Amino acid sequence: MNSNSESRNFSASRAVLVGVSDYDDPDFVPVPAACNSLDAIYEVLTDADLCGWPENRVTVIRNPSNAGRLAAQLRSIATDARDIFMLYFVGHGTLTPRGELSLTLTDTVASDCDYTGLRYSWIREAFLDTPARTKVAILDCCAAGRALQALSVSNQLLQSVAIDGVYTFAATEGSAPAHVVPFKHQASEMTSFTRELVRVIRSGIPLAPTWLTLEHIYTHVRHGLLGKNLPAPNRSLLGNVNNFRFARNAASHAVHSEKGGNYLDLRRRELAEIITVNPSIALPSWPAVEQEGDYNLSVEARDPSFICMDRYFVRTGTGRRSAFEICDLLGPLNELIYVKRTRNSIALSHLFNQAIVAVDLLVNVPEVRMAFSSAVRERGRDRLLGDDSFPWKVVFALAGEVGRALTPESLFPFSQITLVQASRAIRSLGVVTEMIGIEIEAESPGA
Repeated sequence: MNSNSESRNFSASRAVLVGVSDYDDPDFVPVPAACNSLDAIYEVLTDADLCGWPENRVTVIRNPSNAGRLAAQLRSIATDARDIFMLYFVGHGTLTPRGELSLTLTDTVASDCDYTGLRYSWIREAFLDTPARTKVAILDCCAAGRALQALSVSNQLLQSVAIDGVYTFAATEGSAPAHVVPFKHQASEMTSFTRELVRVIRSGIPLAPTWLTLEHIYTHVRHGLLGKNLPAPNRSLLGNVNNFRFARNAASHAVHSEKGGNYLDLRRRELAEIITVNPSIALPSWPAVEQEGDYNLSVEARDPSFICMDRYFVRTGTGRRSAFEICDLLGPLNELIYVKRTRNSIALSHLFNQAIVAVDLLVNVPEVRMAFSSAVRERGRDRLLGDDSFPWKVVFALAGEVGRALTPESLFPFSQITLVQASRAIRSLGVVTEMIGIEIEAESPGA
């Protein structure tokens, strides 16, 4: 198979999807979301419009037991793959006494996980032995003995596969906890990592190529999880595996379909994604008579985790007109926040364009980034901006009419379009976008 061709032939490829939600050992908490995740990955993998794998090339293993037998089955399937071999695992994970990652099966005993769990060294052997040219491991696993919402993997996960042509996609960074919703909500939910992974594949990436590599997907999954204040994933790639085209870009197909009359549907979907149901930050209500600058200062006064950067200008050159305002507020996690009353579409268009230009300058002009970092240190009592993680998120904080919640339909039609265009441009730079509403306080009688 030529993975760079439009015609995809999986006759020499194999994928194995393993999900474990039930455990005999009471030390391992059941994870119903794992089975939902397993089903969702299977659906996107075999979707002809996305990943395109034939069903007969995908093996699904649900709630396996007997680690030795499973290791032998994986090795047999891996040996049969000459082009692509992919493994996806979701469930608990734990560390052996010697610190090796062990994937927990239904009959794994917590106190003897090195003998009863699927040690990652066995998986490594399968990856070494397979003749497949492209090898992918996607691991969404949790740590034994932690709370329900604690999923973790060992740093050894990223060190144990020293093979060319391997992409390892892990749900967490090092041993940091990952996330799954509480047990009572898991009947219809996926694990948080897999949910974001599936969302990116199904939604696609605006302005990205027609085919998405795993690196495209990783970047947006990472930003998406960070944007929801969830633990970030990590990855390791060896060889030329990033040339592997993992999925068709659904957003690219959607953009092409705009000419066929589906633009309004696409716009509504993108707006619904930007205007989230559960915003990541909350801003105080806005007195109806208060000016924008005064409101921004009041936010900082009420909560010092916000830094007012309104009217603080960064110069992009030596000329008198080179001064530029980066944002109105800097959020608790260094979100760039843009604040505006939605009185007319002209003001909103200016706001959206301000965000595009600010992100573009911060990403591409080191001098602007340094100048803004210096201003933040001065205004924010020595707060530092991380070199590798800033900018990572733009938040449009809009205040509409009294008593009216922010929805996609509450924006001016012109602003709906410019918001979608702005979001696409900002996300193409690897930065997440979100819109939140600010409640307007009703004017008191006689005001």
